[in-house]
Amino acid sequence: MFDIINKYSPHMKLNPWYDHQVHGRYGPEEALIDAIQTENFRVILASLHLFKHIKNWPRLYRMAKEKNCWQKVGALYDVARLFMRVHQIGSRYLKVITKKWVALTQLRKKNFPEIAGRWKVYIPFNEHDMVEL
Repeated sequence: MFDIINKYSPHMKLNPWYDHQVHGRYGPEEALIDAIQTENFRVILASLHLFKHIKNWPRLYRMAKEKNCWQKVGALYDVARLFMRVHQIGSRYLKVITKKWVALTQLRKKNFPEIAGRWKVYIPFNEHDMVEL
């Protein structure tokens, strides 16, 4: 995961704090799901650049639904669209299924209110963090 994020993130580089070995296929889709599951602010912020390199949206959707984190992926996609060019996702994947609020990290800030309200996700980033990215 750390190798993929460091490869695609131009400014933020991560120092791996645990050994993450994967056998078989591992691309930006899997790295994005693993980054969200770490619930670490810095890892999630660095992983926003992975949206530029995701080609297989159905695969990402299927994996996120299995891990129960599609809400978080959708919210991060909308935040990434505000500040960088990303590959467009199909409209069939942009539906919100749940009404329950979830948090990306332990921080429960409600920045980007229109995106947070649509996806029911507490987004801990503010615009200053995104400008540095």
